[in-house]
Amino acid sequence: MSKPPRTGIVKVVGRDLISFVPAPGSWRVGARAGLLILAALIVLISVDRMDLALYACFGVFATLYGGRLTSPKRWRTQVGMGLLLTASSTSGALVATLDSRAWVAIPVAAAWAGFAGWRSEAASWRPSGPMFMVFSFATISSVPTEIETLPLAILVTFSTAAGAVLLGALETWLFPTKPQPAPPASPKHPLVMSVQAIVAVLLAGTIATAAGIGHPFWAMIAAVVPIPMHRIRHQVVRSSHRVVGTLLGLALSAAILLGDIPTWSLLILLPLLQFSVEFFVGKNYAIACVFITPLAIVLTFLAFPVPIESLMFDRLIETVIGVVVGMAASAATYPLLRRSEASREGSSDD
Repeated sequence: MSKPPRTGIVKVVGRDLISFVPAPGSWRVGARAGLLILAALIVLISVDRMDLALYACFGVFATLYGGRLTSPKRWRTQVGMGLLLTASSTSGALVATLDSRAWVAIPVAAAWAGFAGWRSEAASWRPSGPMFMVFSFATISSVPTEIETLPLAILVTFSTAAGAVLLGALETWLFPTKPQPAPPASPKHPLVMSVQAIVAVLLAGTIATAAGIGHPFWAMIAAVVPIPMHRIRHQVVRSSHRVVGTLLGLALSAAILLGDIPTWSLLILLPLLQFSVEFFVGKNYAIACVFITPLAIVLTFLAFPVPIESLMFDRLIETVIGVVVGMAASAATYPLLRRSEASREGSSDD
């Protein structure tokens, strides 16, 4: 009996770019994230410290974990992720105080990628993968920081992470929902995910830094985008989403950012972008990247102002470098995945 023909990868990518995956409760996650960043911005604007908005954003990411709908263990998951995000942001701030921050950041980012990649699979994180640990550390480590700023930076990240936990608990009390079923078993061996993440970050960071590109941390972040995907086909799809979404996001960035950005307008722009990212990320990753791109550019600009045009160019080049390196790292370590799968199948037969 002949096998049905396999769908070509080009058709898979094209179909997936315009398809939407059901994501119940995504509006709740988006609303929590938008409200949290709005509250943080009001405080930061009132004390004239918008340079710390970057730290607030990474604390907000704790609200993404533990499920879109309520579950008995969600608050525990968010507490743990809030602490990890605070730790990764703190380590990034410490590296940012060094003159040699660009090169020091590469092995430290790889260490975070390896740890988060292993822990993600071992503990079945949702969303999976080391993305947000690398995102927080690498971005913050790239911004020159004075040692005197560290306590306040840590406080901002910790406070917004704590706010994410409290807002999630309040939502559970006010709007109870049926608990989500347990996530399916992790498809990758934790060690495989860890190795792939380490190799991808080391290579992407080294290439982008040696090339003298202005913001090499974006290459390291993009390099871990395909890592959580189990199959090469799925990794190609996810990488394509990242590139296409970034291109469209740069067009949106140009439309809203080229020119003066009144401080008060950030109270509308950043929460709206944050909401849109969290609302779409589970439905269509390419669309989420359309909003991730201007959000990342604005936050980077606020922390360390440089011409927006330069940020946009660096974002595009480093995204391409990162996803190519991430795919190459996954392909090179694919035999490890196959052996781990064979080992699991052999153990289940015993």
